[in-house]
Amino acid sequence: MRNFNFFNPYFLKDYSKKLFTTFLMVFALVAFNIETVSAQCSEPQCQADVNGNGPSPCDAKLYCSNSGSTTNGIIACTQAADTDGCGVQTTTPIGNFVDSGFLPLFANQVPANESSCYIDPEDNQPYDYVQWIKFATPEFINSVKLQGVGQMEAWTVFYAGTSSPEDVVNPAADCNALINSLDYVEGACSAQNQWKTWINEDAVVAAGVVNVYYIALFYNQSSVENGGDINFKTKDCENIYVCEPEVFCPQTDLTFCEGSGDDSQDGTIETWLNGFSNSDCENMLVWTLTGEGINTTFDGFASTIAGLNAGNYTLTNSLVNGNGVTIASCSSNILIYDLTDDVDDSVTVCPGESYTWSYNGLSYFATDSPVVLNETDQNGCSYTATLTISEYDQTEDDNRNETVCPGLSYTWNIDGQDYEVFATDGTVTVVSQDQNGCDYNINLSVSEYDQTEDDNRNETVCPGLSYTWNIDGQDYEVFATDGTVTVVSQDQNGCDYNINLSVSEYDQTEDDNRNETVCPGLSYTWNIDGQDYEVFATDGTVTVVSQDQNGCDYNINLSVSEYDQTEDDN
Repeated sequence: MRNFNFFNPYFLKDYSKKLFTTFLMVFALVAFNIETVSAQCSEPQCQADVNGNGPSPCDAKLYCSNSGSTTNGIIACTQAADTDGCGVQTTTPIGNFVDSGFLPLFANQVPANESSCYIDPEDNQPYDYVQWIKFATPEFINSVKLQGVGQMEAWTVFYAGTSSPEDVVNPAADCNALINSLDYVEGACSAQNQWKTWINEDAVVAAGVVNVYYIALFYNQSSVENGGDINFKTKDCENIYVCEPEVFCPQTDLTFCEGSGDDSQDGTIETWLNGFSNSDCENMLVWTLTGEGINTTFDGFASTIAGLNAGNYTLTNSLVNGNGVTIASCSSNILIYDLTDDVDDSVTVCPGESYTWSYNGLSYFATDSPVVLNETDQNGCSYTATLTISEYDQTEDDNRNETVCPGLSYTWNIDGQDYEVFATDGTVTVVSQDQNGCDYNINLSVSEYDQTEDDNRNETVCPGLSYTWNIDGQDYEVFATDGTVTVVSQDQNGCDYNINLSVSEYDQTEDDNRNETVCPGLSYTWNIDGQDYEVFATDGTVTVVSQDQNGCDYNINLSVSEYDQTEDDN
């Protein structure tokens, strides 16, 4: 870590010049006569107030050096003692200090080991009176030797900040603001009558700047009664290098994404760690890393931080003195972001279809797969979004064909809907979905069986008779006079066809008129169809029904005539 050295050679060089100048001024001031000192004490800002310069620091008298004619409140830094040439008088009545309302200024700031200097041993109470003198040290000075003078019992120096040299004479504009701004620097018991060197570590050591102080001068009633001046003297002003323990931390938090490895990519962590520095002033530097269950001494390596889990951490830079007391510290925060999980989506779509990815609302096809996007989340952390698209196998067309009787249709019920198809419709394509919800074609076509030709049936019957056909278990009696009777039957395919029934009649065979002439009184016998028929003339015409070659009835009319009786030949 870097140590800050506030020691500036320019200041020492310039201070040496001023010290030499001051040394020359000592000789010049010796030449001034008493009238010069008296002259400066006659100026209003140098004179002690007849009503007292206290108990409030706002009533302070301006310091006027007895080493020269300066009246601007700046002490003369010489090796010889320099005193306010005017001082203040104890005979001036001043309000009781205990009742003045300024006691907390001392009670809250004066170290305990010096507090006894402000207690009157006669009554064991704070001293009765206090008066104030305002003074400033020259440029580049932060250390002065100081000793109380006169009837004073104790003194305390408070730092009031900086001023330009010419503005030291200006009175306080706001008394309360002045009191609140005073910071304890040093104090001592005047009874010790010793020089005391004090260093103001807060003093500004720079050109054109002087450091302004208010010194409180304490005394009691006996000092008033005895009379005399109350004053202080200074010498040996110095610019003493004060090593002020300081630590410095980066002004911005460290943020990065979990898993940055050894920080070799961009050195962000190393750069941030370089923002920690200190002026240790021979104190021990301690780095402490806390957060997410960790409370440990930090080893200073960027890789240690880079390897931490996501979460909030604090890196504290502290200076610890020999007593183990932390005298300076600062902290900066570390925020390690959780990594956004990679997105890895897989989907199977129907052939040729696109998929709209919910991740980004864009559509992709299987031919785009895999889709790989290198993304950055709201914290600047990288992650990958991947989409893999597969296609289901294309379900083959379902070709359905049915054969129907001529002129009829076939009806398929597909997905709850009827589709009636005729042969004349050709191929009807219905789009359906397979088990994956993908479209495929169901091709419907109808063929017709060959039309069975009419079965023309004709029978010839004897005149006046009918013919009976039994078709499909049913009798159909047809007469010639019925013409053609059509019966619808089904062929082997179950298709209708016509059975046309018609009856013809044989020609009626004419009567066979047979006549035989016999002798009177005799008969004639015909054998017809194996049967004898004896006919006498007296029988008249005997009709015998016979069947012709077609089996049809016809009449054979048999009649017998007798020859004339020949008369007896007598």
